[in-house]
Formats: sequence, C-alpha cells, structure tokens
Amino acid sequence: MYDGPEPVPDELLEKAVKKVQEVAKGNGMRGIQVALGEFEGEIIKFETYELFKMDPQIAEKRAVGKQAGETAGSLSDMRTKMQMIVNNATINEDVKKLVISILKKRKDIGFALENQTVTFDTLGKTFVVNDVCPTCGGAKYTKCKNCFHDGRAKCHRCRGAMEVECPMCHGHRTIASGGGRKTCPKCNGGGRAPCHVCNGRGFVKCKVCGGDGRINCKACNASGWSALIGTLIVRAKCSFWYDKDALIKAEESPELPPLIDERGPRMVLEGHARITINEDLTRLKELDQEAKPDEFKIPYKVGLPWGDISFRLKDRVINGKLFGLLPELVHMDPFLEESLKPALAQLEEAAKNPAMAASLIKEATKLRAIGEAVVLAARMGHAKALEGLQKRYPFGLKPETLRQMLINADLGLKNVTKKPRTNGLIIGSLMSAALMGAVYATPLRSYLYPLIPRTEAHIAVDVLVLVICAALTWMTIQTNAATALRLTLAHILTPEKLKTITPKSGMLGWAGCAAAFVIWCLMIPLSSAAGQTAPDWFIALLGVVAPL
Repeated sequence: MYDGPEPVPDELLEKAVKKVQEVAKGNGMRGIQVALGEFEGEIIKFETYELFKMDPQIAEKRAVGKQAGETAGSLSDMRTKMQMIVNNATINEDVKKLVISILKKRKDIGFALENQTVTFDTLGKTFVVNDVCPTCGGAKYTKCKNCFHDGRAKCHRCRGAMEVECPMCHGHRTIASGGGRKTCPKCNGGGRAPCHVCNGRGFVKCKVCGGDGRINCKACNASGWSALIGTLIVRAKCSFWYDKDALIKAEESPELPPLIDERGPRMVLEGHARITINEDLTRLKELDQEAKPDEFKIPYKVGLPWGDISFRLKDRVINGKLFGLLPELVHMDPFLEESLKPALAQLEEAAKNPAMAASLIKEATKLRAIGEAVVLAARMGHAKALEGLQKRYPFGLKPETLRQMLINADLGLKNVTKKPRTNGLIIGSLMSAALMGAVYATPLRSYLYPLIPRTEAHIAVDVLVLVICAALTWMTIQTNAATALRLTLAHILTPEKLKTITPKSGMLGWAGCAAAFVIWCLMIPLSSAAGQTAPDWFIALLGVVAPL
C-alpha cells in the first residue's frame, strides 16, 4: 500500500445506482425506485510489479579467417564477459528506462503481462575469439595428400616403371621388313621403350599442388586463422506479481485478487483502475536490493475503487461489492430471481409443451430479461448467446438461471416451429415431387435433352434438378418456421429486426433433403416404366447392375 486510501467520488456511486436501474428496468419492477443504501469502501492504493527474469540467448559459430570485433582471450573468457553483461543489465538504470519506454508504448502499459519476452537490442553484443588455425597451425598451407608433400606424382601411363610397351613393335621386338622381319629400331629388340608421358622418369608434376608439395589450407582459407564468434541476445521474460496476502489482509476481501487476476491487462484497457508505472529511481533501486541477481522489477501504482455497497428497492435491500472505476457490481444478491419467477416458469413450460409454446413465450417475454434470452437463442448458438446474456445481466440473476433460460428458450422456440417445420417438409416434398414429375413423367425431357449433346451434361442437369428440389424443400421448411417465429416475437422486435432472425431447420431440414433424394431415385425408374424416355446414364447403370 502507498499514500493511503482516498474516498470514492459520488459520481461513481451514482453510476452504480444507474446500473442497477438499467438491470431492473422492464423486469417486473415497474414503479419501484432504486436508491443507494450504504457504501463502505474507498479507492485502495497498492503496488504491483512486472517481474523480468533474464533469459539470454547465446549463439556460437566458427568462421574462416581472422574476424573483426570485440575480442576475447578464450571461449571461457567470452562466456564470462557475456554473463557480466546479463548480470549488469538487471541493475542498469538505462535498461530499466528502456523497458519502461517499451511498456509505455503499449495500450495496456504492460500491466499484468504473463510469459511475454522483451529483447534489449542495445545490450546485444558479439565477441570474437581469434585462434591459430588448428588444421595448418598458422602456416596457411597443408601437405598435399596426392603427392605426400613431394611435388611429384607417379606417372599414370607407366605407373612409375619409366618404360611402356614399345609403340612400334608392340612388345614383339621385331617388325616386318621386305619379306621377313628385322629388329625393332625403336626399342632395339627390347620390346619396351621409355614412357613418353614422363620422358622415362617414372613420375610427373603433381596436378593437385602443381609440384609445390603443399596446398592452401581449406579450413582457414589460407589465412592461418580460425575464429569463434559468439553472439549475445539479451532477453527477459516477464510475469505479473503483487502481494495478494497483504491485499486480502488489508481489505479483508479474499474475493478481490481473483477479480484483478481475471481481468489482467483489461484493468488498464477497460479503465477499471488508475494505473501508472512508477518511474521513481529511488524505488527502482530499492527493488533491486530485493530481486535475485538475474531479475528486476518494474513497479506500478494502482488506485482501485472497492467496497461494500447496498441498494434499496422499496422495502428490499440488495447487497454487493463495488469494483473499479466503471464501476462493476460483483457478488450482488440475485434480486431479479423473485420478480422473474412466474415468467421463468412459463418459459420452462413452453420448453415442454409444444401446443402452448407460442402463447407461453409471448406471455413470458413481456419481461425484458426473458425477451432478450429468447431473441439471443433465436439468433445464435448457446455459447455466444450465453456470453451476450451475461454482458446484459452481469448481476441480478444467478449464472445457472441464465444458462437455464437459454436452454428453455431454445427448446421453446423449437416447439413453436415444430409443426410449421413439419408442414414445410410435407409441402416441400410435394413441390419436389411435382417438379420432378414435370421433368421425368412428361415429354418435357424428350424435347429438352436432345438439345444437350453430351451424356455428361445430361447427368449434370439431372443432379441440378435434385439440388433444386432439395433446396426448395429446405427453404419451405425455413420459411414456415420463420413465419411462426415472427408471429411469436412480433411484440418485442421491430419488423426490421424480425427480418434478421433466421430460424434453425434442425433435423427436418436434412430430412427434407433426404426426401427429395428418395423422390428423385423413385421418379426416374417409375417414369421409365410408364413409357417415358429414361436418361442415358440410367440405362447404362441398369446395364451394369442387371447382370449382378
């Protein structure tokens, strides 16, 4: 805590009264005035922290040749220097100023951040350890492995023998002459001659090293040096912390920390409290003394309205808690439960009784909360509808009551539309049968299909007929259901808003598609049996199936 508490302004309490009035409005409390009862609370002030734990990244790699940069004597020396940078970062005032400047650019000023990483680019550093190349020892060259440092390689022609088969007599020692043979003048009858490639020496200049006996060291690119480059990236992971036990003890409110934790950064974004970063250097140094060597804290000043509040509704007293500057009213008595009880019972009966569902929903929705639940259930799925209803009624009704309202509203609306959807299924199926009969059971197809030359196109047309009939049945079901819904909700929604409600076809919608498919499958063979021309693809299919 710091600076001591301050009183909650009257304007905030007036807002709280208006919020209760808004929730109570239209929910069976006509003529009942809402008034502020008592308030025992204050703007409590306390400190929170973003705890930054250093999480450096070190990348090491080898490079060819001598490298420029800040040098280190050895690998261990380089790592020691990097660790010193990381350790100094936690007590460096410039680092904290940098962090604060980063946080202040965020809309939530970094309040209540968890598991996020901040990188300090200005602290990043690269060190170089230049060593003599371990391969050549700094000589820049290595022995040629092809000639074993001799510069000469064995002749590939004579393989070091210095002589090869005589090219004139081919080793026969004599050559043809006149009608007989004579001694080969090239090898003087020896059958072998000096190798012309190496001139009889048995070796040639090494092609790999050019006769030098050594080659450039590939490991250091003939520089004689090898470098180890270490790159330090200074990062820190942050976590949110405050003394919850001290806050609970000071305010005698164990429910307060969960409310703060649940909202997290929204405490700033939604304006629940006055929250600023404490940039006082003296305070920052004090926190350095408390922190571990690899951590530092950025403190926040928080001013949060909090206290017990009560409201008077005629002879009733409603108790709860005031939280924040909006303000939010939490842990409130469910004061709407009693006034909504008859309407809730009607909604529950509508969920069970299809015959009376429409009239029961019309009666129950005279109360605003029930009406909003029914409209939300008609427009969206359960999860989104519940989220919307909880925003409209953050207090006044128990959470389980809100959930049950939506469940009963959804079941009641299904009961309202059950008979119209069934009628839509019947009408849509009859319309599909009539349309398919016009296509397949009359000469229409015989006139139309010759205009389409390809058999594949005939299949596409037949499938299109099926799709049109299925869509027609689906639309008929939805249209009937929409009419029933709009008649039921006409007293609480304008004509424009009624148009935005799309009823759920449910399983009957899929049943309508299935019915269209069955009619299609029956109509083609029945029409063929009655003498109408069958589609070519159907005839081909029969030819495949019949032998089976």
